[in-house]
Amino acid sequence: MKTKVTAHIHGRISPLIQEAIDKGLIEECNLTEHNTYLLRKPNELTAIEYPLITTGVILLHLLKKI
Repeated sequence: MKTKVTAHIHGRISPLIQEAIDKGLIEECNLTEHNTYLLRKPNELTAIEYPLITTGVILLHLLKKI
């Protein structure tokens, strides 16, 4: 199962998230005000929606679990 991550970044992709997309760690799947991404690799987390308010610290935490 993929983990859905929602990032509130006001229409632009943060450098941290773009780097993760470039490395193939996450899949960008919806460009809206609350951008939605899917972690490509399965992990022990269930599908969730997480607000990334500022720098993507939560995303980094999730990526370390893969």
